[in-house]
Amino acid sequence: MGHDMQFPFAPRFRRIHLWAAGVAAVICGDFVAWQPAFGQGIGCALLGFFVAALFYVLLVSSLTEVISRMGDAEGPSQVAACIGPRTSFLAGFMECLKCVLIIADVTSASGALMQELTESPSDLQPLWWLLFCGIILLLNSKLMTFSVQALVAMTLASLAIVLAYFLFSSARTFELAQEAMAGGDLLSDVSLLAFFKSLPAGIWCFLGLEQMLWFGKFAVDLKTNLPRALTWSYVTLFILAMLTLICSLAASPGRHVTTHEQFPLLVAYFDVFGESAVARYFALLLLLGILASLHVFTFVAGQLVTQMAEDSLLPACLAQRDGQTGAPTYSSAVCVVIALLFLEVIFQALDHRYEEIRATFTSAASICALGGYMIQLICFMLVRCRNQTEDTIFLSPFGMLGAGTAFAITLVLMASVLLSPLFHSLNFCGVALSLAVLLLANCLHESYRRQQKRKSARSSSTILQKMDCGTTQPQARA
Repeated sequence: MGHDMQFPFAPRFRRIHLWAAGVAAVICGDFVAWQPAFGQGIGCALLGFFVAALFYVLLVSSLTEVISRMGDAEGPSQVAACIGPRTSFLAGFMECLKCVLIIADVTSASGALMQELTESPSDLQPLWWLLFCGIILLLNSKLMTFSVQALVAMTLASLAIVLAYFLFSSARTFELAQEAMAGGDLLSDVSLLAFFKSLPAGIWCFLGLEQMLWFGKFAVDLKTNLPRALTWSYVTLFILAMLTLICSLAASPGRHVTTHEQFPLLVAYFDVFGESAVARYFALLLLLGILASLHVFTFVAGQLVTQMAEDSLLPACLAQRDGQTGAPTYSSAVCVVIALLFLEVIFQALDHRYEEIRATFTSAASICALGGYMIQLICFMLVRCRNQTEDTIFLSPFGMLGAGTAFAITLVLMASVLLSPLFHSLNFCGVALSLAVLLLANCLHESYRRQQKRKSARSSSTILQKMDCGTTQPQARA
């Protein structure tokens, strides 16, 4: 694993680039996806955040060890091959579908943000989608060598505007936060049911951090750089999420804004700096964080689809790469087109209502992500049981206990997402969408496997018949 010298102009992802990819993949979730957790109260939201933080530190530690052991693994399908071919396809497809759904989610966020900042009609949102997706596809194809630096620049710029907001509003923020939390115990509104309802939103403070694991073909010394880059990214995201939660909570009028606004961080930003034209222009920098997330998921989706096609798990036409950069240009474009089709259908079906669109895609992507996590954690346990621990560069400090704990948390999180339509009807469409697509894909894959087995059996039978004919003819002549 490491930088693929087959492609002379392939991008080189070093430690700083892997850090930027990890942060960029998650930062859009910090902007728009976690705030429903506050609908169950401040205490439940904070507890859900800490559960998600614990879960992801256990998860990425386990997955990093698996990648370190399997030096040539470039996707979940190759990791899950240790279980079997059906599980290999399921793990890979769930990861690809997760990326496609998040691409649709992030793209819808970019259109909604531009509508908010430019005060344009919602009918123009599809034009923003096409513009931003076109830019990202250009970076992921013809400008591939430049895209690495662009990713770092977009990540740093989006972090800069958020940190500037934290800095200028720090005194007022913590004063308002104390007022918001006053009047009773912080955990007074916590109940088991309320905490269970808040869990699906909490994971979006970290969901996507694991995407840097699949940069193997383009990473420089991944086995050495990956653990440190993951640690840096995790610490950055933990601090960013805590500050985001506190500052959004402090925005006037407090928790109501956090729960019900489309972009609570933007509301808090205007609350501090005022809703002037200059403030709106600076708020456009928030768009860079959304584009950075779109950049990472588009690249990873194309990479995973191409890898599965190379392994004959998807149609061979999807295995095409750029001859100079090795970029999965064709697969990335296919993933973006599918995401835009999903988005357009949901956009029209839900009558342009962004809150419902966001809930649909976040719940659907959560199911795919958690399902993939379960399979990959099982792979970690199998690899640990079958192999010695001395043959890898990185060892998870939490071991089997940490992986078992992460697996148990995954089951709870999956249950909370699957049951979320009972508490939040907006999530029903997303849960139904993900389950229907996964069922259809597995049925098609099973049908294809059986067809290939029949072809193989017929070809073997034909060869045997020819061999029998070849041996009987000399005997007849004799």
